[in-house]
Amino acid sequence: MESMTRFTLHPLVSVRRFARLAPEVIPLLVGALFLLSISGCLSTNVSVRAAEGGERTASIRVGVFANADDAKANRFERDRTLVEIFRREKGGERFLGRSLASRWGIDALPPGDYRVKVAAVLDDEGNISDPRAGDRETSFRLGAGERAELRIILRKVPVGLIVIAAVTIVVLIVVAIVLVREGDIDLPNIPDPGGILNALPMFPPLDHIVFYGELPGGIDFGDGWTEGRRDLPPPRVTSAFPRQGSLVSASRIAATVTFSQPVRPSKIRNDSMKMLGSKSGIVRGRTVFEKGLLRFVPGGDLQAGETITVTVSGEDVENESGDEMGRDFSWTFRLAR
Repeated sequence: MESMTRFTLHPLVSVRRFARLAPEVIPLLVGALFLLSISGCLSTNVSVRAAEGGERTASIRVGVFANADDAKANRFERDRTLVEIFRREKGGERFLGRSLASRWGIDALPPGDYRVKVAAVLDDEGNISDPRAGDRETSFRLGAGERAELRIILRKVPVGLIVIAAVTIVVLIVVAIVLVREGDIDLPNIPDPGGILNALPMFPPLDHIVFYGELPGGIDFGDGWTEGRRDLPPPRVTSAFPRQGSLVSASRIAATVTFSQPVRPSKIRNDSMKMLGSKSGIVRGRTVFEKGLLRFVPGGDLQAGETITVTVSGEDVENESGDEMGRDFSWTFRLAR
Protein backbone atom coordinates (compact mmCIF):
# COMPACT_ATOMS: atom_id res chain seq x y z
CA MET A 1 0.00 0.00 0.00
CA GLU A 2 1.30 3.45 -0.86
CA SER A 3 2.48 5.53 2.08
CA MET A 4 1.46 8.79 0.38
CA THR A 5 -2.05 10.19 0.25
CA ARG A 6 -2.98 12.59 -2.57
CA PHE A 7 -3.77 16.11 -1.24
CA THR A 8 -6.59 17.67 -3.28
CA LEU A 9 -6.60 21.47 -3.67
CA HIS A 10 -9.34 21.48 -6.29
CA PRO A 11 -11.22 18.74 -8.16
CA LEU A 12 -8.82 19.29 -11.10
CA VAL A 13 -5.60 20.09 -9.26
CA SER A 14 -3.41 18.04 -6.92
CA VAL A 15 -0.16 18.71 -5.15
CA ARG A 16 1.50 16.20 -7.53
CA ARG A 17 0.41 18.03 -10.62
CA PHE A 18 0.65 21.60 -9.36
CA ALA A 19 4.28 21.01 -8.34
CA ARG A 20 5.11 20.77 -12.03
CA LEU A 21 4.11 24.43 -12.60
CA ALA A 22 4.91 25.85 -9.18
CA PRO A 23 8.37 27.25 -10.14
CA GLU A 24 6.75 29.25 -12.94
CA VAL A 25 3.35 30.13 -11.50
CA ILE A 26 4.26 31.10 -7.93
CA PRO A 27 6.58 34.02 -8.90
CA LEU A 28 3.80 35.44 -11.09
CA LEU A 29 1.28 35.12 -8.28
CA VAL A 30 3.66 36.83 -5.87
CA GLY A 31 4.17 39.63 -8.39
CA ALA A 32 0.42 40.14 -8.74
CA LEU A 33 -0.06 40.26 -4.98
CA PHE A 34 2.81 42.74 -4.75
CA LEU A 35 0.79 45.16 -6.88
CA LEU A 36 -1.79 45.29 -4.10
CA SER A 37 0.75 45.89 -1.35
CA ILE A 38 2.82 48.70 -2.88
CA SER A 39 2.35 52.28 -1.73
CA GLY A 40 -0.57 54.00 -3.40
CA CYS A 41 -0.64 57.35 -5.07
CA LEU A 42 -1.93 60.71 -3.88
CA SER A 43 -5.68 61.25 -4.20
CA THR A 44 -7.37 64.65 -4.07
CA ASN A 45 -11.14 64.86 -4.45
CA VAL A 46 -13.79 67.45 -3.65
CA SER A 47 -17.49 67.48 -2.88
CA VAL A 48 -19.49 70.73 -3.03
CA ARG A 49 -22.66 71.06 -0.98
CA ALA A 50 -24.84 73.73 0.57
CA ALA A 51 -23.34 75.22 3.73
CA GLU A 52 -25.26 74.91 6.96
CA GLY A 53 -26.83 77.89 8.69
CA GLY A 54 -28.00 79.72 5.59
CA GLU A 55 -24.59 81.23 4.82
CA ARG A 56 -24.46 83.32 1.64
CA THR A 57 -20.71 83.31 1.17
CA ALA A 58 -18.67 80.32 0.06
CA SER A 59 -16.13 78.37 2.11
CA ILE A 60 -13.51 75.65 1.72
CA ARG A 61 -12.55 72.89 4.15
CA VAL A 62 -9.44 70.73 3.73
CA GLY A 63 -8.85 67.37 5.41
CA VAL A 64 -5.64 65.35 5.00
CA PHE A 65 -5.60 61.59 5.67
CA ALA A 66 -2.84 58.97 5.55
CA ASN A 67 -4.90 56.37 3.69
CA ALA A 68 -8.44 55.48 2.59
CA ASP A 69 -9.29 53.66 5.84
CA ASP A 70 -8.31 56.70 7.91
CA ALA A 71 -10.44 58.91 5.66
CA LYS A 72 -13.50 56.75 6.30
CA ALA A 73 -12.88 56.90 10.04
CA ASN A 74 -12.03 60.65 9.97
CA ARG A 75 -8.57 60.00 11.47
CA PHE A 76 -6.54 62.96 10.26
CA GLU A 77 -2.88 62.79 9.30
CA ARG A 78 -0.18 64.63 11.25
CA ASP A 79 0.33 68.31 10.35
CA ARG A 80 3.00 67.96 7.68
CA THR A 81 1.30 68.22 4.26
CA LEU A 82 1.54 71.62 2.54
CA VAL A 83 -1.77 72.49 0.86
CA GLU A 84 -2.37 75.72 -1.05
CA ILE A 85 -5.66 77.35 -2.15
CA PHE A 86 -6.07 79.71 -5.12
CA ARG A 87 -9.00 81.62 -6.66
CA ARG A 88 -9.06 81.91 -10.43
CA GLU A 89 -9.57 85.42 -11.75
CA LYS A 90 -9.19 87.24 -15.05
CA GLY A 91 -5.55 87.24 -16.06
CA GLY A 92 -4.39 84.68 -13.50
CA GLU A 93 -4.97 83.40 -9.97
CA ARG A 94 -5.18 84.96 -6.54
CA PHE A 95 -3.33 83.16 -3.75
CA LEU A 96 -5.64 82.65 -0.78
CA GLY A 97 -3.64 80.64 1.75
CA ARG A 98 -1.44 77.69 2.58
CA SER A 99 -1.09 75.51 5.64
CA LEU A 100 0.57 72.37 6.97
CA ALA A 101 -2.44 71.66 9.19
CA SER A 102 -4.25 68.38 8.59
CA ARG A 103 -7.62 70.15 8.80
CA TRP A 104 -8.16 73.78 7.99
CA GLY A 105 -10.29 76.05 5.88
CA ILE A 106 -11.11 79.51 4.56
CA ASP A 107 -14.44 81.28 5.07
CA ALA A 108 -16.16 84.35 3.60
CA LEU A 109 -15.18 83.58 0.01
CA PRO A 110 -16.99 84.99 -3.03
CA PRO A 111 -18.52 82.62 -5.60
CA GLY A 112 -16.14 81.60 -8.35
CA ASP A 113 -13.59 79.06 -9.56
CA TYR A 114 -11.00 77.69 -7.13
CA ARG A 115 -7.98 75.43 -7.21
CA VAL A 116 -6.42 73.40 -4.39
CA LYS A 117 -2.88 72.04 -4.71
CA VAL A 118 -0.80 69.67 -2.59
CA ALA A 119 2.59 71.39 -2.87
CA ALA A 120 4.91 69.41 -0.56
CA VAL A 121 5.16 66.92 2.29
CA LEU A 122 7.50 67.09 5.30
CA ASP A 123 9.12 64.00 6.77
CA ASP A 124 9.66 63.45 10.50
CA GLU A 125 12.74 65.70 10.46
CA GLY A 126 11.08 68.49 8.54
CA ASN A 127 12.78 67.80 5.21
CA ILE A 128 10.74 68.84 2.17
CA SER A 129 9.79 66.27 -0.44
CA ASP A 130 7.49 66.34 -3.45
CA PRO A 131 4.09 64.66 -3.11
CA ARG A 132 3.51 61.19 -4.51
CA ALA A 133 2.41 60.80 -8.09
CA GLY A 134 -1.32 61.13 -8.50
CA ASP A 135 -3.96 63.85 -8.21
CA ARG A 136 -1.89 66.64 -6.68
CA GLU A 137 -4.53 69.28 -7.36
CA THR A 138 -8.17 69.74 -8.19
CA SER A 139 -10.33 72.59 -9.47
CA PHE A 140 -13.98 73.31 -8.71
CA ARG A 141 -16.60 76.02 -8.77
CA LEU A 142 -18.32 77.44 -5.69
CA GLY A 143 -21.64 79.24 -5.64
CA ALA A 144 -23.09 81.52 -2.98
CA GLY A 145 -23.79 79.59 0.22
CA GLU A 146 -21.81 76.53 -0.86
CA ARG A 147 -18.98 74.71 0.90
CA ALA A 148 -16.25 72.64 -0.77
CA GLU A 149 -14.98 69.73 1.29
CA LEU A 150 -11.59 68.42 0.16
CA ARG A 151 -10.37 64.94 1.04
CA ILE A 152 -6.65 64.52 0.44
CA ILE A 153 -5.50 60.90 0.83
CA LEU A 154 -1.72 60.50 0.82
CA ARG A 155 -1.65 56.77 0.02
CA LYS A 156 -4.52 55.38 -1.98
CA VAL A 157 -4.29 52.28 -4.19
CA PRO A 158 -5.98 53.14 -7.52
CA VAL A 159 -8.99 51.01 -8.45
CA GLY A 160 -7.35 50.22 -11.80
CA LEU A 161 -4.34 48.72 -10.02
CA ILE A 162 -6.59 46.55 -7.87
CA VAL A 163 -8.42 45.31 -10.97
CA ILE A 164 -5.16 44.50 -12.77
CA ALA A 165 -3.80 42.54 -9.80
CA ALA A 166 -7.06 40.67 -9.22
CA VAL A 167 -7.48 39.75 -12.89
CA THR A 168 -3.85 38.60 -13.03
CA ILE A 169 -4.36 36.30 -10.07
CA VAL A 170 -7.56 34.83 -11.54
CA VAL A 171 -5.97 34.28 -14.96
CA LEU A 172 -2.92 32.58 -13.47
CA ILE A 173 -5.07 30.24 -11.40
CA VAL A 174 -7.19 29.30 -14.42
CA VAL A 175 -4.07 28.73 -16.58
CA ALA A 176 -2.56 26.54 -13.86
CA ILE A 177 -5.74 24.45 -13.65
CA VAL A 178 -5.85 23.93 -17.41
CA LEU A 179 -2.17 23.14 -17.86
CA VAL A 180 -1.76 20.70 -15.00
CA ARG A 181 -4.47 18.50 -16.51
CA GLU A 182 -2.13 17.75 -19.40
CA GLY A 183 0.68 16.16 -17.43
CA ASP A 184 1.89 14.76 -14.17
CA ILE A 185 5.14 14.13 -12.30
CA ASP A 186 6.12 11.80 -9.49
CA LEU A 187 7.02 13.25 -6.13
CA PRO A 188 8.91 11.49 -3.34
CA ASN A 189 6.72 9.62 -0.90
CA ILE A 190 5.41 11.92 1.81
CA PRO A 191 4.15 10.20 4.96
CA ASP A 192 0.61 11.14 5.91
CA PRO A 193 -0.30 9.30 9.10
CA GLY A 194 -4.01 9.27 9.71
CA GLY A 195 -4.84 11.07 6.45
CA ILE A 196 -4.09 14.53 7.88
CA LEU A 197 -3.54 16.10 4.47
CA ASN A 198 -6.86 14.91 3.12
CA ALA A 199 -8.60 16.30 6.20
CA LEU A 200 -7.43 19.86 5.44
CA PRO A 201 -10.18 22.12 4.01
CA MET A 202 -10.18 23.22 0.39
CA PHE A 203 -9.29 26.81 -0.50
CA PRO A 204 -12.42 28.99 -0.75
CA PRO A 205 -13.44 29.98 -4.30
CA LEU A 206 -12.67 33.47 -5.58
CA ASP A 207 -16.23 34.54 -6.35
CA HIS A 208 -16.12 38.31 -5.93
CA ILE A 209 -13.84 41.31 -5.43
CA VAL A 210 -14.61 44.14 -3.04
CA PHE A 211 -13.64 47.66 -4.08
CA TYR A 212 -13.35 50.49 -1.58
CA GLY A 213 -14.92 53.70 -2.84
CA GLU A 214 -15.87 57.10 -1.54
CA LEU A 215 -18.96 57.01 0.63
CA PRO A 216 -21.59 59.76 0.30
CA GLY A 217 -21.96 62.36 2.99
CA GLY A 218 -19.94 65.21 4.42
CA ILE A 219 -16.78 65.18 6.49
CA ASP A 220 -17.27 65.44 10.23
CA PHE A 221 -14.27 67.63 11.01
CA GLY A 222 -15.39 68.62 14.48
CA ASP A 223 -13.60 71.37 16.38
CA GLY A 224 -10.05 72.61 16.05
CA TRP A 225 -10.16 74.34 12.68
CA THR A 226 -7.31 76.56 11.53
CA GLU A 227 -9.10 79.31 9.64
CA GLY A 228 -7.83 82.14 7.48
CA ARG A 229 -9.36 85.12 5.69
CA ARG A 230 -8.08 86.54 2.48
CA ASP A 231 -9.00 90.14 3.43
CA LEU A 232 -6.53 90.51 6.33
CA PRO A 233 -3.78 92.88 5.17
CA PRO A 234 -0.85 91.82 7.40
CA PRO A 235 0.49 88.27 7.00
CA ARG A 236 0.18 85.88 9.89
CA VAL A 237 1.26 82.35 10.74
CA THR A 238 -1.28 79.73 9.67
CA SER A 239 0.55 76.57 10.80
CA ALA A 240 3.73 75.42 12.51
CA PHE A 241 5.71 72.17 12.33
CA PRO A 242 6.12 70.44 14.73
CA ARG A 243 2.76 71.30 16.22
CA GLN A 244 2.65 73.39 19.39
CA GLY A 245 3.27 71.20 22.45
CA SER A 246 3.95 68.04 20.45
CA LEU A 247 6.50 65.33 21.30
CA VAL A 248 8.90 64.47 18.48
CA SER A 249 11.39 61.64 18.15
CA ALA A 250 13.84 63.19 15.68
CA SER A 251 17.15 64.43 17.09
CA ARG A 252 17.52 67.14 14.44
CA ILE A 253 14.36 68.76 13.13
CA ALA A 254 13.71 71.71 10.84
CA ALA A 255 11.09 73.95 12.47
CA THR A 256 8.71 75.24 9.79
CA VAL A 257 5.91 77.81 9.50
CA THR A 258 3.48 78.89 6.79
CA PHE A 259 1.86 82.29 6.29
CA SER A 260 -1.58 83.48 5.26
CA GLN A 261 -0.11 85.49 2.38
CA PRO A 262 2.98 85.37 0.16
CA VAL A 263 5.90 87.12 1.85
CA ARG A 264 8.93 88.84 0.41
CA PRO A 265 11.95 86.51 0.38
CA SER A 266 14.27 89.54 0.28
CA LYS A 267 13.23 90.47 3.82
CA ILE A 268 14.18 87.09 5.26
CA ARG A 269 17.52 87.08 7.08
CA ASN A 270 19.53 84.27 8.63
CA ASP A 271 18.29 85.27 12.08
CA SER A 272 14.64 85.73 11.07
CA MET A 273 14.03 82.50 12.98
CA LYS A 274 15.72 81.55 16.23
CA MET A 275 15.72 78.26 18.11
CA LEU A 276 16.33 77.90 21.83
CA GLY A 277 16.75 74.58 23.65
CA SER A 278 16.22 74.12 27.37
CA LYS A 279 19.50 72.13 27.44
CA SER A 280 21.25 73.23 24.25
CA GLY A 281 20.76 76.95 24.74
CA ILE A 282 20.82 79.02 21.55
CA VAL A 283 20.87 76.53 18.67
CA ARG A 284 23.15 77.36 15.77
CA GLY A 285 21.64 76.94 12.34
CA ARG A 286 20.25 78.83 9.37
CA THR A 287 16.94 80.28 8.23
CA VAL A 288 15.77 79.27 4.76
CA PHE A 289 12.72 80.18 2.69
CA GLU A 290 11.48 77.73 0.03
CA LYS A 291 8.12 76.77 -1.46
CA GLY A 292 6.45 79.37 0.71
CA LEU A 293 7.82 77.74 3.87
CA LEU A 294 9.98 79.59 6.38
CA ARG A 295 12.27 77.07 8.07
CA PHE A 296 15.02 76.98 10.67
CA VAL A 297 17.51 74.19 9.97
CA PRO A 298 19.70 73.38 13.02
CA GLY A 299 23.38 72.83 12.44
CA GLY A 300 23.60 69.83 14.77
CA ASP A 301 21.62 67.35 16.83
CA LEU A 302 19.43 68.56 19.69
CA GLN A 303 19.53 66.95 23.12
CA ALA A 304 17.03 64.26 24.05
CA GLY A 305 14.31 65.31 26.46
CA GLU A 306 14.68 69.06 26.03
CA THR A 307 12.02 71.62 25.26
CA ILE A 308 12.55 73.60 22.06
CA THR A 309 11.25 77.15 21.56
CA VAL A 310 11.23 78.66 18.07
CA THR A 311 10.64 82.37 17.41
CA VAL A 312 9.83 84.07 14.10
CA SER A 313 10.74 87.76 13.85
CA GLY A 314 7.59 89.72 13.03
CA GLU A 315 9.43 92.61 11.40
CA ASP A 316 11.14 90.28 8.92
CA VAL A 317 7.87 88.83 7.59
CA GLU A 318 6.41 91.28 5.06
CA ASN A 319 3.81 90.78 2.35
CA GLU A 320 3.99 92.10 -1.20
CA SER A 321 2.23 95.32 -0.13
CA GLY A 322 4.87 96.07 2.49
CA ASP A 323 2.71 95.16 5.50
CA GLU A 324 4.73 93.47 8.25
CA MET A 325 3.48 90.71 10.49
CA GLY A 326 4.50 92.98 13.34
CA ARG A 327 4.43 90.86 16.49
CA ASP A 328 6.88 87.97 16.86
CA PHE A 329 5.49 84.45 16.75
CA SER A 330 6.79 81.71 19.09
CA TRP A 331 5.87 78.11 19.77
CA THR A 332 7.36 75.14 21.63
CA PHE A 333 7.70 71.39 21.23
CA ARG A 334 9.56 68.66 23.10
CA LEU A 335 12.10 66.02 22.09
CA ALA A 336 11.61 62.46 23.25
CA ARG A 337 14.07 61.08 25.80
